[in-house]
Amino acid sequence: MKIVNYVMVLMIFLSLQSRAQFMDGELDEYGGALNPTDFSWHYYQEQMDRFPERIGTICYNAYLLDKGGLHSDSEKFLIQCAQRGSTSAMIYLALLYEQGTIREPQPALSTRWLAEAANAGNPIAQYHYGMALINGVGITKQPQSGIQWIAEAAKQGEVLAIKHLAKTRCLNAHC
Repeated sequence: MKIVNYVMVLMIFLSLQSRAQFMDGELDEYGGALNPTDFSWHYYQEQMDRFPERIGTICYNAYLLDKGGLHSDSEKFLIQCAQRGSTSAMIYLALLYEQGTIREPQPALSTRWLAEAANAGNPIAQYHYGMALINGVGITKQPQSGIQWIAEAAKQGEVLAIKHLAKTRCLNAHC
């Protein structure tokens, strides 16, 4: 009986201690920490699990981690966000891999994330994926497919895509 009581007290103590790691006193109406003290990507991963409808706001913090120099943590966080459907995270991962921010430039991985975001319907990604296909960046050149992606982005109002198509048509018509 004494062991059971000891274990219960220990469990309560550990749960309170672990909760204190993530908060500075106050909880919001959903039981989340208002002033978390642990801003590692693990904290945000927990928030994505609890509040999937807030993924865009939560995943913005991956950008802040990257700008703070925590590139490895940012990459892990962005991958989690991308796997949960955040096209913004997919595009930012593509940029980091293209520029070699995390490690050496990885054009194929960059283009793969652009393709994911393009297939999810993001017009910015569609334009950049189209350009990657036209120029053969991280993928075999496929100019026709590239133009199709750019046209899809233009249909959605992506300004760069519209300008690109207008310029291409003008070149073909010898304006």
